[in-house]
Amino acid sequence: MWISRYVCLFIVYCCMGWIYETIYCTVKGGKWENRGFLYGPACPIYGVAVFIMDTTLTVTALLHFDRMVIRVEESFNKNMENIVDNAVQRTVSIKQDIQSKQAYMSERLESMGVYVNPAMRRVRILRYKDEARKFAGNHMLEIMKKRR
Repeated sequence: MWISRYVCLFIVYCCMGWIYETIYCTVKGGKWENRGFLYGPACPIYGVAVFIMDTTLTVTALLHFDRMVIRVEESFNKNMENIVDNAVQRTVSIKQDIQSKQAYMSERLESMGVYVNPAMRRVRILRYKDEARKFAGNHMLEIMKKRR
């Protein structure tokens, strides 16, 4: 593919260069002047020049493209580092907020425990008493059912 491209470029520019140079010298001299040193309409120097220019420009373009890619990559990496750093800092601050609120809530619950524990004991005692009454009542009902 590359070889056929360069062969085609060489032939086309050899012919175009011969046409240009022949017309220029004919107009300048006032008479027909064939400027090619080969048989046929061709000046190989123009084909070689285009080959050299194409390869040079391709290498130069690739070099500039590589530099551009490197700059974009560095910019992207820097931006990603900033984004990740900000995310980590936010996560750490949120974690610290949660821990401080958790400590505050545990302190509040402990201070409320002084009031809640006696009330809880009373509720448990009442519940046990109520369960004992229900058990006794149910037991009495079973005994009465057996007597019938």
